[in-house]
Amino acid sequence: MPAAPLPFLFEESAFGSRPVVILDGGMGTTLQAPPFELGLDSALWSSELLNTEAGLSTLHSLHSLWVESGAEILGSCTYQSSLPMFLNPTSTSYSATDLQVAHSTMVKALGVITADSLPKPKRLERPIAALSLGPFGAQLQPGQEYAGLYPAPYGTKETPSSLGFPKLAAEAHPLQLEWIGETADKEEDHLAAWHLQRLEDFAKEPAFEKMGILAFETTPLIREARAIRRAMDMFELAREGEGMRPKAFYISFVFPVDDEGNPKFPDPDMEGGLSLEEQATKIVEATFGEKEGYLMPAAIGVNCTNPLELGKVVEALGKAFEETVGEREERPWLVLYPDGGSVYDVVTRTWSNPTGMNESRWATLNTQTVKTALSRTTSGGLPLFGGVVVGGCCKAGPGAIKALRTECEKEGLIKV
Repeated sequence: MPAAPLPFLFEESAFGSRPVVILDGGMGTTLQAPPFELGLDSALWSSELLNTEAGLSTLHSLHSLWVESGAEILGSCTYQSSLPMFLNPTSTSYSATDLQVAHSTMVKALGVITADSLPKPKRLERPIAALSLGPFGAQLQPGQEYAGLYPAPYGTKETPSSLGFPKLAAEAHPLQLEWIGETADKEEDHLAAWHLQRLEDFAKEPAFEKMGILAFETTPLIREARAIRRAMDMFELAREGEGMRPKAFYISFVFPVDDEGNPKFPDPDMEGGLSLEEQATKIVEATFGEKEGYLMPAAIGVNCTNPLELGKVVEALGKAFEETVGEREERPWLVLYPDGGSVYDVVTRTWSNPTGMNESRWATLNTQTVKTALSRTTSGGLPLFGGVVVGGCCKAGPGAIKALRTECEKEGLIKV
């Protein structure tokens, strides 16, 4: 069973045959900046807003601000979310009611992002809602999106991190490994079961059917990319049996800068001095390699990566892309949402801006990367990518998204 493609979301009459679509920016860091100026310091990060009506109203205002800044795809306030994260960490036991309350709180994000009261984008009747799904590493303290050091049974390397919720909370909502089937790779099995459980939890909310895209973000491990594909295969098989339409999904990877200032995929299993091109080949094979039981995504992405290094990553992925899937009929898309150029310390939870990046420069850099990606063709003359979704991640706020939209229009990438 094939996954849903992205093009069905975007009418060719409005977007063209090789669309450029604008995504929103970084949620948590925008909420910490004016005009919101929120002190987000819990393990839930921006998802803590789901606990109050005032928080839900703030999220609605933020989603509206993104649309007013030119965004056409909005990411939900769910990146850190999994049901155990919403259980009271001080409780000594959890009842069925506790689990129901935690679930109802978590899925409120879907109602906010699909609300009819949101502004209308220029080229769409309503914004496309993307379910933001962070990696397993986003559940850890400190977070492991940039290092991929997961504790057993999800990883094999020594890690300084532990779950961001009590063990008792995890035991109250145990993984169902039998759903996914066990293989020789126990870590992949557990990651697949975790991703599947989270998908099933969100799918219980009726507003899930209004979500246009499932966005698996900041993936730091090859193993986790494979696990996501396994989880999606099982998830869509079950939905197909219920007569549900398949969801478009993508897997986005992260490339933090190493000690020598070069972008590098953080997977600890890739130790040994692999070049960026060699890493890209392994990533593309894991994402688009044909294998039974592994559903193929509609797009591959790069997020939370420095915009100064994004072009190098896209170039490496493009070469690997052509070698792996270049002549296939279906043209997968590219999703790009680099950070705002600042550097985050996961231990101190503080930001610095060593390159002095500003919104105008950021928008220009990313627009040029999009133009280069769209100009690539296969050896047979086919467009390498079916289209590009471009936006921002951490520290890319509404001003950056507005500048990006303006620059894309100026370069003729978006019809005015």
